[in-house]
Amino acid sequence: MDDYRTSPEFLEYIRKDSAAFVVIPKDKRTPRVCLEAVKQNWEVMRFLDENELTPEVRLAAVIQNSFALLSIPNRMRTLEVCMAAVNMYPTALQFVPNEVKTYDMCLSAVQRDGTMLMYVPDALETPEMRLIAVQKDCLMIRYIHNDNKTLELCLTAVKNSGWALQFVPSKLHTEEIIDIAVSDYAAAIKYVDFKHVSRLGMSQLAVTKGLPLGITRQIAKFL
Repeated sequence: MDDYRTSPEFLEYIRKDSAAFVVIPKDKRTPRVCLEAVKQNWEVMRFLDENELTPEVRLAAVIQNSFALLSIPNRMRTLEVCMAAVNMYPTALQFVPNEVKTYDMCLSAVQRDGTMLMYVPDALETPEMRLIAVQKDCLMIRYIHNDNKTLELCLTAVKNSGWALQFVPSKLHTEEIIDIAVSDYAAAIKYVDFKHVSRLGMSQLAVTKGLPLGITRQIAKFL
């Protein structure tokens, strides 16, 4: 029998202090005891031996906190365990071994937290995923390789923050993108590659945006 070690009183003690688990003799740490303890406090994981990390224990831990994945050896971070962790906490993707990651897992994470695009392997990254990431967090444009940046992607970024213009490749510095960026953030003008803008476009930019005199003079050099 698991006796007092699975009693409500003792489990409540473990919930408050995971270190209480160490008072249990190893020969009394049955699968049930370990599972009930982890359900109360995922930090009990750090006191468990590898052979005590049953699939049930691992699932119970990661559902509570994505950091529990760090207490699981890489070879035991199975698809089921990692998917459960990511479903609960998208940030758990950063702790999933690349060989375990799937397209659906990565897409699920990025749809809820755009910054998770940083942890998507190149082989699983798609234009759709990049767009979703930038829609969630416009500054994710900085982590996308220039070869993968499209006009749509860059427009989405600068519409959310003109500051993002600095991460837009100069070949995509269209008058539309510049206009949107500078309208939102006047200082974004310093990131403009003027060789891609017509003289008329620059003149209109200076006049219609009411830019500071110093910035207007900077534009005038290119007219």
